[in-house]
Amino acid sequence: MIQTVGDISRLSAHLYGDKTALIIEDKQFSFSQIDAMACRIANGLKAAGVGPGDRVTLYSPNCWEWAVSYHGIAKTGAVINPINVMLTPDEVKYVVADSGAKVVIGSADKAEPLLDLKGSGELNEVVLFGEQVATGASSFEDWLNTGADTFAVAQRGRDELAAICYTSGTTGHPKGAMHSHRNIVTNAHGTALMHVRTTRDILVNSLPLPHVYGSVVFNSSFMYGMTLVIVPRFEEEAVLSAIQQHRATILDGVPTVYYFLLSHPKFDDYDLSSLTRSMVGGQTLPAAKSIEWTERVTTPVLELW
Repeated sequence: MIQTVGDISRLSAHLYGDKTALIIEDKQFSFSQIDAMACRIANGLKAAGVGPGDRVTLYSPNCWEWAVSYHGIAKTGAVINPINVMLTPDEVKYVVADSGAKVVIGSADKAEPLLDLKGSGELNEVVLFGEQVATGASSFEDWLNTGADTFAVAQRGRDELAAICYTSGTTGHPKGAMHSHRNIVTNAHGTALMHVRTTRDILVNSLPLPHVYGSVVFNSSFMYGMTLVIVPRFEEEAVLSAIQQHRATILDGVPTVYYFLLSHPKFDDYDLSSLTRSMVGGQTLPAAKSIEWTERVTTPVLELW
């Protein structure tokens, strides 16, 4: 039974092993591969001084490295601080300082500018994705290449802090919403049970992974043995192509996703017949659009909340 976020990749690897867990662009990974890589990142974090309760910022667009880092951070018992890539540089610097982040992990285009913050506040390490990294940064690739495939998951209570997710800051500085392990795990369970998400499902998701909707889809996919197809950034034909290519059974999206897909001139050129459920969250989809989707795709639209 999964009790904490740190248990997710370990137990999913035990249950689902070599089954495909994640597909993104031309890469795919099994549950066992994701867990092994997460262990290597956890070992790198531990060597960098990260322990239970420390804050680690995760800052990049949707990518497989984000997924591995998320599980690696969770294994150490550290608090995950996933940052929306749409925040301004000043907002990001505020979030890193306000959260008390000890380490930042992210893509070079996003996290490299934060190197200037090293040594100020709690931040003492910046880890960058990619084969070549800037001076002063640690290499994510090096951690993957040298780390051990095993890691003893830190024991945390279900009501202890698991993540701090910051708002968009539309009326001032972004504000940190604190999520316990119970919050995250229970929401993932509820999402899977409500829509009968199972190991037979293939799910296409273009939602930003740091967003609460993206997070619950991500975690429930691992917990229930689904294959998660991540579209790095929403683009109509990328989503439609992913559904057709991978014979997806579930689509998750906010109302805007459905507006853009339905209005795309090539919508009817794609075979979407594999879909059995289409989920919408973040805001209610107007009835007219829900009816149009159901008629054209012949699958129901289910409100996530």
